Parts: sequence; structure tokens; C-alpha cells
Amino acid sequence: MVGLTLLGNSIGRMQKVAPDLKPLGVVLTMYSRNERICRIVESTLQKQLTTQLFKTKIRVNTKAKSAPSVRKTIFEYEDSPQGRGTEDFTALAAEFLEKLAIAESSTHAGAVANG
Repeated sequence: MVGLTLLGNSIGRMQKVAPDLKPLGVVLTMYSRNERICRIVESTLQKQLTTQLFKTKIRVNTKAKSAPSVRKTIFEYEDSPQGRGTEDFTALAAEFLEKLAIAESSTHAGAVANG
């Protein structure tokens, strides 16, 4: 939760430099549904951020931690479409692109309506 405050501060500073910056959302990482703290943080963020919280969560994954040490992506390191990291990051990329398309279409619609 402290990290969320720091993130908000960082976004605020970035928006001073780049006023058009619009965050797409927040991603839960190092998530483990077996850990109570992760479920509490998720619940709190869902209430506070609603649509800004990505549905995709990046679960705790030792292979994702190890991949950079051998200079590989998680996709190369796991070498399996069923790997936990591969599944998580593929889902995140798809959700990211979906949110980006929505953001772009609403920006474009606003530009058309205004001009």
C-alpha cells in the first residue's frame, strides 16, 4: 500500500513534465492468492481503483526471477505456452492492448467531438 502512494506521487511528478500522460492502470505483481495480504491488497485496490486495476495478475514465479540472470525473457526461459510466467505476461499484454485501444478510441472520439 505504501508503494501505491509512491506510485501516485511518481505519476503526479510525471504529469507535470508530460501533462498528456494518462496511466492505463495498475498491475498486481508478485501475487499469491494463498497469501492473505495479497487478497487484502487486491480487495482494497479494487475498491479504490475500480477500472484502473488490471484484471491480470502477475503471480509469484521463480522462473520469472531467474530469467534475467541468464539473459532470457520469461517466454524463452520457460519455453512452454503453459508456463505460469508465459500465461501471466501473455494475458497482461492482451489486456494492455485492449485498454490501449479503448483509451485511443476515447481520445479520438473526444478529438472528433471537439473539432
